[in-house]
Amino acid sequence: MCSIEKLMRLLDKRLRLDQELELFDHLDHCDSCRTAVYNLSHDRDKAFFVYRPYKFKQPKNKKLSVA
Repeated sequence: MCSIEKLMRLLDKRLRLDQELELFDHLDHCDSCRTAVYNLSHDRDKAFFVYRPYKFKQPKNKKLSVA
């Protein structure tokens, strides 16, 4: 059921509810389509995909160890 057209229509909010539910069910099992939705949405609106690095503070007088 992989369909770039349906993924584009999902992002454009042009699917009926039953089509959306069917596509969401498909996305639960299809890595390729999930990746495609992510990439398409990233290309369309980069403002939602701002890189925000995590900031970790090391406790005073303690060293982090790697197991």
